[in-house]
Amino acid sequence: MTISGIMSSAVSALNAESSKVAATADNIANMSTEGYAAKEVRATTLVTRQTSGTAYAPGGVNIAVHETGQVDIGNEFVKLIQARLAYGFNAQTLKTGEEMARSLLDVVA
Repeated sequence: MTISGIMSSAVSALNAESSKVAATADNIANMSTEGYAAKEVRATTLVTRQTSGTAYAPGGVNIAVHETGQVDIGNEFVKLIQARLAYGFNAQTLKTGEEMARSLLDVVA
């Protein structure tokens, strides 16, 4: 995987986690709204056709929103904690990719 592939995957994952947080915020805000159905964002790996000889071709994340019924406030807070952790890990991956790119540029220059 290339450095740009690492960074692209991390950005895609950050966007997916942002979508999860937005859906959770909507669920919490509307939990008392009559007729509101809770929404859950599910992220899956976006499969792409490999175009090079590398072992992996990053494709990003595919996001789908599903209605899940009633809002469970405990479950919503668990989702927020999971999203916060995943966001932090992917932000660190992005930072590491940037550091690798800078190091490579320093070696080349």
